[in-house]
Amino acid sequence: RVKEMSEDDIGAMLDQMSSMTPEQEARMKAMGMDPSMMSKAASMMASNPMMKAAAAKMMKNMTPEQMQAASQQAQNQMK
Repeated sequence: RVKEMSEDDIGAMLDQMSSMTPEQEARMKAMGMDPSMMSKAASMMASNPMMKAAAAKMMKNMTPEQMQAASQQAQNQMK
């Protein structure tokens, strides 16, 4: 699904990640992700167009498993 997203779609996704509902946070936790770290990363990308474009380009070439592993690695580095 991410492979078919435009930069505008990715921007909207980042906006949603910056202000998650408790239900969305619970889903992320169930997937093994840290919602506060994901929110912080989304805010950083939303405020930096070059970073957002680079992330979008990278995600389009990744499998879901690779995206999850990269997300987990980034969260660990941000701690």
